[in-house]
Amino acid sequence: KHINELKRLLKISPKYQLNSSNLKSAQFKRETEDAGELEIEFINGSIYLYKNVEEYVFNSLKSVESPGRFFRDNIKEVYRYERIK
Repeated sequence: KHINELKRLLKISPKYQLNSSNLKSAQFKRETEDAGELEIEFINGSIYLYKNVEEYVFNSLKSVESPGRFFRDNIKEVYRYERIK
């Protein structure tokens, strides 16, 4: 219970497991009113952090039928990123 309250206060979403052959999970950290950092963990273990991503993009990624296709078309080459693992 306390962990969830802390995450809410820090504006960090829970890690969301993705149903994808390439993507394992996504987590969003809000930095402004409508944008933040999107952390994507891949099945192979690598983790990338995408910058200045609008929160609606994260919400869409969680709800689409093909998260891998959505990532490729709407995130991968659109936002600045860094590999963190």
